[in-house]
Amino acid sequence: MILRFSLFYNFDMLPGKSVPEMYREVEAQAQAADALGFDAIWLAEHHFELYGRMPDPLLFLSRISGITQHIGLGTAIVEAPHYHPLRLAEDAALLDVFS
Repeated sequence: MILRFSLFYNFDMLPGKSVPEMYREVEAQAQAADALGFDAIWLAEHHFELYGRMPDPLLFLSRISGITQHIGLGTAIVEAPHYHPLRLAEDAALLDVFS
């Protein structure tokens, strides 16, 4: 049996923490997880909520792909009804090329 470990981020807002600070912490944790051999990182899309501040997981995953080497990238939640289907497919395909 092979155990696989991944990170999942809902982008919860904690009191006293700014959104940019939270994003920097996730970047640092992704780099550490990559170095430790974690399997993947998963991001959930949320808008205007205290429990989640990630308006564009594909864009943030492209950032993560630029600062990591081996970790898999995935979306746990993409609010597909808010996207044109072709645009969502193209954005995901472009992330695939970047990573």
